[in-house]
Amino acid sequence: MTINEFIQKHRTVKTLVPGMIASFCPHVICKDGFKMSVQAGQSNYSTPKDVVDNYEEMEIGYPSEEEVLIAKYAEDDTSL
Repeated sequence: MTINEFIQKHRTVKTLVPGMIASFCPHVICKDGFKMSVQAGQSNYSTPKDVVDNYEEMEIGYPSEEEVLIAKYAEDDTSL
């Protein structure tokens, strides 16, 4: 399953007010047990910044352990 397929399957979408939508996905759990939050939508660092089926970039956070593949994208490299 790709990450876009995961988001389509598990995303919860809620209209807060007209024109403002909140979306949330549960943590991604990889086959090796690694976990992380992957979010995309209007209030997240994603491309596009809307609720769509396919994203080019997504916000990730709260990894279960330090991962060098994502460390270079951290906002704060002192709290990896």
